[in-house]
Amino acid sequence: MRRREFTALLAGSVRSIRLIVWLVLACVSMMTGNLRAQEVGNPNQGLRIARTQCAECHLVENMVGFSPNRDAPPFEKIANIPGMSSAALSAALQTSHKRMPNVIIKGSDLSDVISYILSLNERR
Repeated sequence: MRRREFTALLAGSVRSIRLIVWLVLACVSMMTGNLRAQEVGNPNQGLRIARTQCAECHLVENMVGFSPNRDAPPFEKIANIPGMSSAALSAALQTSHKRMPNVIIKGSDLSDVISYILSLNERR
């Protein structure tokens, strides 16, 4: 192989490596951004909102006991469902359920309640 051919081959390999490194960094950046997005919300505010919007049916405090409505699981139990995430909670809280009234929590209040519920996860 001639020196020019080798240099051209090497330059192409360097470009390929740079592209791969860039793609990997972009993917890592998106994943960590997604993780940070799941952490958005103020759990203290979420507890305050849950006390006014959810406590009529759910046990919202982090304590042993039962929900006022036996069909409504305690928030701690919800938080510890395997695979529970902010996306899953967001979908659940914005979808009608047969046994759950149509409580509407929007925007930052929704993020706060989700953050509070996820803060009850024992595996964190």
